Amino acid sequence: MSTQKRESNRNSSNDRRLQDIPVTVRDATAEAILQARDTSSQAIRSALDKTAEVSSKLSTGQKVAVGVGAVGAAVAAGFAAKRLAEGANRRKASAKNSVVYHLEPCEEGWRLRRATADRAEARFDTKKRALTEARELVSERAPSELIVHLADGSEQTRHSYDA
Repeated sequence: MSTQKRESNRNSSNDRRLQDIPVTVRDATAEAILQARDTSSQAIRSALDKTAEVSSKLSTGQKVAVGVGAVGAAVAAGFAAKRLAEGANRRKASAKNSVVYHLEPCEEGWRLRRATADRAEARFDTKKRALTEARELVSERAPSELIVHLADGSEQTRHSYDA
């Protein structure tokens, strides 16, 4: 498997994990990432300064190896922080306009309803079937969020879908 394909698979896996995090937690995480990015920039500058200081004592071949490693680390850290911050900002913007759905127990089994409605949009016999079909229905109506409840009515998980 190529490095690019592995990276793509890793990114999509991270995106799926991020979708399962509640919006308020993701917003707080985005702010932390932005602060970390500023802090990491300072740390990278400090590391590059120390690298320059040490490189004066190295041979030419050693200097090249150290320089390439430091630049690679700085670029990777910058791209990672930027990608995380951009993703968090996109999710934050889409969450403002998203429609919220609830998958909750009812007398006949399980029902899917909009948060603003009393009537069910769909009813299901089992939770397994309900979850499968509800996720598909809600994802087609992105930007949206699906809140899954336990049999006792308490909240179990949230799934966010971006447009």
